[in-house]
This record gives sequence, C-alpha cells and structure tokens, in this order.
Amino acid sequence: MVSMIPPADSNAYRTRNKTPEKYRFTKIFNDTTDQQTFFNETTLPLIQDALDGNNALIFAYGVTNSGKTYTVMGKPEDPGLVPRSLSLIFNSIDQYKSETKLKPAMHSATVAYDNPEEENRHLLTLCNVQEQSISDQKINVDTTFEYGIWISFIEVYNEQIFDLLDPTPIKPGAKRNQLHLKYEQRTGNKYVADMNLIKVKSTHEAHAILSFGQQNRRVFSTAMNQESSRSHSIFTIHIVRCPIDHNNFVCEDPQYAILSKLSFVDLAGSERYRNTLSSGQRLKEAGNINKSLMFLGQCMEMLRLNQMKGEWNKSTAVIPYRHSKLTEMFKSAFEGDGKAAIIVNFNPFDTSFDENSHVMKFSAVAKDVTTVRQLKTWVDPKNIKSTSKRPRVELSTETLEQDITSNSYYDKAGEYKSFLEDLISKLEEIKKEQSCIDDIRNQAKQEALMASATQEQDIMQRELEKLNTDTMDDQNVHNRALLNRLLEKQKLIIEEMNTLKSKAEEERLEKKRLMEEIRRLQEGQKNTECYDSIKMMKIVNIRD
Repeated sequence: MVSMIPPADSNAYRTRNKTPEKYRFTKIFNDTTDQQTFFNETTLPLIQDALDGNNALIFAYGVTNSGKTYTVMGKPEDPGLVPRSLSLIFNSIDQYKSETKLKPAMHSATVAYDNPEEENRHLLTLCNVQEQSISDQKINVDTTFEYGIWISFIEVYNEQIFDLLDPTPIKPGAKRNQLHLKYEQRTGNKYVADMNLIKVKSTHEAHAILSFGQQNRRVFSTAMNQESSRSHSIFTIHIVRCPIDHNNFVCEDPQYAILSKLSFVDLAGSERYRNTLSSGQRLKEAGNINKSLMFLGQCMEMLRLNQMKGEWNKSTAVIPYRHSKLTEMFKSAFEGDGKAAIIVNFNPFDTSFDENSHVMKFSAVAKDVTTVRQLKTWVDPKNIKSTSKRPRVELSTETLEQDITSNSYYDKAGEYKSFLEDLISKLEEIKKEQSCIDDIRNQAKQEALMASATQEQDIMQRELEKLNTDTMDDQNVHNRALLNRLLEKQKLIIEEMNTLKSKAEEERLEKKRLMEEIRRLQEGQKNTECYDSIKMMKIVNIRD
C-alpha cells in the first residue's frame, strides 16, 4: 500500500480533506531495487507467456521525468526491461531458432514468403551491431516448436503513427511517412499497416535495431526534463512458433503456425503547463499527450464500470477505444487477448502532489479492471497433416562456436576441402562436355528449323498464288453481277422519271384550265356588278 499525505500547497489539501490518500498495488518497488530484480518480478512471467503462444503487454505510466524510459529501455551500463527481455528470449530459444519462411501479418496472422528481402535484414547495415552480453539467464521453452523472432518499433506522435525503423532519411521541413490503422476482419481488431518488421537472429542484432529506433524517437527538452519523450513508443517482439512433429520435421504451413506478441509501451509523461513552461510545438505535443492519456483513463474507467454492471446483470456501455490511436491498437489486450501489466512510475521529488495523485488514481482504476482471458486452441504436432514440412536443423549459436574453435573442425575442414576441390573439377568437366553437346544440339536444331521454314515458305507461296487467282475470278463474277444490278436499277429510275414527268404535265394542264375558269368567273362577276349599278341608277331617277 502507498500512502500519500497532501501538503499544504496542494490542490488536494485546499479542496478536499487533509487525510492521507491510500492506494494498493500488486507489487511496490522502492528506489533501491535494481533493474534485474525489477525485471524478474514484473516481466519474466509475461515472457514465459509469450513464448508459450500468448500475447502480453506492458505499459510504463507516470508523469514526465519519473523514469519511464529508463525503466523500459535502461542505459548501456544498466539495461532496462526491453534489452533484458531480448537477451532472455534468445538465450532460451538458442537451439530452437527457426529459419522457416513465415512472417507476422495483420493483427494475429502469419503468411509464407519466398523473397528474403521481406525479412528486412538489410536495415541491419544501418545499425551498429556489437557483441554484448547482458545476462546468461534463460527459461524453459516448449521443445516441440521452433521460434522465429521479428521486431517492430513505432511511435504515436500528436495522434499520428510513425515507424521508428523507417530507413528513409528525413529532409528538413519534410513530412514523415505516416502509418495507418487497418481492420482485421477475422478478429475484429486493428493493426498498424505497412510498418517495418525485421527478422532478428541474435541478441546483438535485436539490440542494434532497438538502438536505431530509439535514435529516431521524438525527444525534446522541457523545464521538467532535459530529454522528455514527446511520443508514446511501442516496441513489439513478434514470436512465430512453428510446430515440430514426431519425425523431427518442422511444419511450414501458416495454418499451424502460432503468433504471439510481447509489447512494451513507453508512454509519454503527463504534463502541466505551469510546470513545464511549454509553448508552441511543445505545448501542442503536451496537449496531445494529455488527451491520449485521458482517453486511456476513460477506457479503463468504462472497463471497470462494465465489469460492475456485468455482476449486476445490467447492460454494458460502449468503450471509447476509437477516441485515441493508442487505445485502438491495444483494444484486444484490454478485452482479454493475453495478459497486461501497468508499471506506474512515481517521482516524489520533482513533481507536484496533484500530478502524482492523478497518476495514482488512474492506477487504482486500472488495478480493479479484470478481463476474461480468451482461451486459444493449440494443434497437437502429432495431428498435423500438412505437406509443407522440412527436416529440422539446429541453429545453436553455442554449438557453432564450439565447432569452429575445436581442432576437429579444422581436421574435418581439410578433408572436406580436398573432396570439394575434386568435386568442383569434375563439375567443370561435366559443364564443358554439356556445353559441347548443347552446341551440337543447337546447330542441328537450327538446320532443321531452316529446312522446315523453307518448306513452309514454298507451301505458303503456292497457297497465296492459288488464292490470288481464285480471288480474281470471284471478283470478275462479282463485278458482272453488280453491273447488271446497276443497269436494272437505272432502267427503273428512268421509267419512274418518265412517269413523274407525265404526272407533272397533267398537273400543269389542269392548273392552266383552272386558271382560265377562275378568270372567266371573275369577268362574269364584274358584268353582274355593272348591271346592278345601272339598275339602281334607273330606280333613283324614276323616284326623282
């Protein structure tokens, strides 16, 4: 239990009571706890779960300058959780490292590949790979599987996702390549699309990739922290387990491969403006950091509330995962897909009581959240009927080093050298003989092709001549028939024109007759009008 007594200058002291605030945790570590002890107590069980095929998630949460990044990443002289986890995993799977061509895909699937470039091992040339030993610690693993290790490293900066393993150089003022979340139909979960997944085969390679990604992370100085993380970083170890059958054959079928993930989330620290004195871009970053942490807290609160409603047989509320990229990515973990642990970092010296109190309240809510773990069904290697198998070859680093340094290795090397030289010389002779045979065969083929081509050309020429003659005859017949049709048509047209002329003449004569009739009628009408006028004049004279 942690007891916090509010000081007189705190907001808690002024607005609430003066009684101590008490919080319970699963485990509490003080400032004297070393990194190895802390690793054994917090992370070791989750690694065992991940190697057994289950997912695991670790959050480092706390205010700025509380030691989150040191806890997760550590220093070269005192490694944190991630370097120690990588060392432990490779120590444990040393004799069971997999060369199977299967890689993680989407949220929880595996796919086969043929092109070695899909392993992205060319990025190792950009890293400083150095041999370093952190610990010889190892744990027991299931020897009925081989283990392929892949690494991804991303950050959420201002609610945008970026790949920390992107080798593309960023020019001043240029925008970084942003990644996006996509939906996996089969599980209903979201995943980061198009991020670099790198296959690593040793602790040294994994540590080099980790250092490369750390250099690309957004870090700036504030009034509270000289190296303040301005983004949430997510380092994920993807473990592809391939079953080994009773005949010591490794199954390379994606249907039977098991993907598990161990994710380390180094959350950016919550900040208050009056403490950090941020402005401009730093203030915008702080706002986005606090907003995403607020949504994380809301999801935890809703999970706890739904848990209580479930006990009371009441309908549950919708959890706001979509309000933040961070919660969208880890929705499956919050709903029982693997184990999750939250490491709460507490700084009692450089941080105000109210900020630490807020962190404690969040952790108290998270502690009360319990999820129902989703059970997974494993396929017994004895029941695998896939034809995609290969004989198993042990890739033990220790065994190879012993063979190389032993005298027997050099004795065998001498014998193999002479054998290989004889074999190479015989192969060269066979190649020369085969080359001569190929030349003879090619020459014979060319002669046969030439003769065949000449014969085909003659046949084609005769066919063309016959076709031309037939075409001309057909054309003449066609032309005569066409001419006859044209003459018949011309005759019909002449007859029709004569008929039209006759009709036109008849119409002209009829029109002339009608005009004469009209003129005659008009003259008769005039005479009648004159007669009526004279008659009227006579009547008038008689009256007078």
